[in-house]
Amino acid sequence: MAALPAGFAVRRIGPADAGALVALAATDNLFDEDPGTAPSGVLDPDGARDFLADPSVLFWLAEAGGQTVGFLHCCIQRRRTPGPWAELLLMEMGTHAEWRRRGIGRTLVAEMEAWMRSNGVAEVGARPTPMRLVSTANAVSLRTKAKSWSRSFIDWTPRSGPVRV
Repeated sequence: MAALPAGFAVRRIGPADAGALVALAATDNLFDEDPGTAPSGVLDPDGARDFLADPSVLFWLAEAGGQTVGFLHCCIQRRRTPGPWAELLLMEMGTHAEWRRRGIGRTLVAEMEAWMRSNGVAEVGARPTPMRLVSTANAVSLRTKAKSWSRSFIDWTPRSGPVRV
């Protein structure tokens, strides 16, 4: 794995950063395993602002040289039962095709873990549809890392259904 690029930074974005989310939506295919797929589509600036204003949304961008090189999106899922007040649902994460294998994804996950520690959240689950992960190898790496977050991390894959890891 190469060193993080010069000028690299990770930041959690909010409503004032709607333009960054709009720009990401226009090129999010470059963060997929197959960058040749079409991007998700046009995101309305007001919709992006509303999305980022939602208190349950956590969205981090990794940037280098003025370019978005990675992102991680989670949702806070409150619990109704006794015990921990919430868990995170990992919705999607990706690293730009030209920036992979440089520690960007690992750094994004570390930011999510730091947020979890400072907010008393100990568990992460995957959403019940396939996550945007940059490759099968990276998905396996993420599942391995997830074992340290919680014994109840559930991996959902398109063909196999839920599998506890």
